[in-house]
Amino acid sequence: MAKEYSYTVLIERDVESGDYIAYAPAFDGCVVQMKTYEEALAEIKEVLKDYIQDYISDGEELPREDLSVKNLTIAI
Repeated sequence: MAKEYSYTVLIERDVESGDYIAYAPAFDGCVVQMKTYEEALAEIKEVLKDYIQDYISDGEELPREDLSVKNLTIAI
């Protein structure tokens, strides 16, 4: 049975290009840019899998997340 790993992925839409940028903040440089949300989600999943496999293969400790996401409402 495969071991499962859980990491936060953020997906943003680039205002200028309209592309979707997905990244995993725990892994420096783990970022993709695709035309659709679905493509970005699928691609970042594959890239993140490669990052995790590389860490394991190299005997490195996987990064721990230190991330907090909060939606703020600002009244002006």
